[in-house]
Amino acid sequence: MIKWKLTYGKGRFRKMDTGLPVLSLCRKAGLLSIGFDMTKQALAERKAVLVVLADGISPKTEKEICFWAKKYQVNVFRSAADIQEISAQIGKKAGVLGILNQGLAKSYLNKQPQAALLQANISSGK
Repeated sequence: MIKWKLTYGKGRFRKMDTGLPVLSLCRKAGLLSIGFDMTKQALAERKAVLVVLADGISPKTEKEICFWAKKYQVNVFRSAADIQEISAQIGKKAGVLGILNQGLAKSYLNKQPQAALLQANISSGK
């Protein structure tokens, strides 16, 4: 089921990220790398299983993290939630997150609508 949310200030409806509680669970379990540098380090150490990008991050950050994820063969997922919504769930402001557990990454992706799952593959760094 796809949930919709009215985004205030924009006057339009958009899809909600229903996997946000899973990110909160990852944070509490210590299985979430928060921020670009920590996620890049987790990728280099081959700990990250899935990279989650917030809606509205800069194209440069997205291009760089996609490069590193492609190098280490990790999927990248663009969330429907923006930085403020993610920070409300995990308690820290970040636009790039790395999930460090296969089961939690699978659970996060299962909570997403089918249309969003098509974006789970690594995009080519154009």
